[in-house]
Amino acid sequence: MLDAFANHPEYLTEAGKKLAVQSVTKRVVGQIVGHAMEAQARGSFGTSRPSLVARPVSGADAAAPTASAGDTPCKGVR
Repeated sequence: MLDAFANHPEYLTEAGKKLAVQSVTKRVVGQIVGHAMEAQARGSFGTSRPSLVARPVSGADAAAPTASAGDTPCKGVR
């Protein structure tokens, strides 16, 4: 991000604010898409680190709370 501002000092002016937002947004989206494409090339998302994939809670585990009420947006997922 710093290179965007180093190469385009006009981004730091009031007039360049919109251009700066567009440039930074484009760079961030490009990074996200690049990471998603790399992950997709490796296989299904989460297959490289299955321990990080959320699993539904069932059986005796369902009764055990994993967080305080309101802490997690996904109920029933650990």
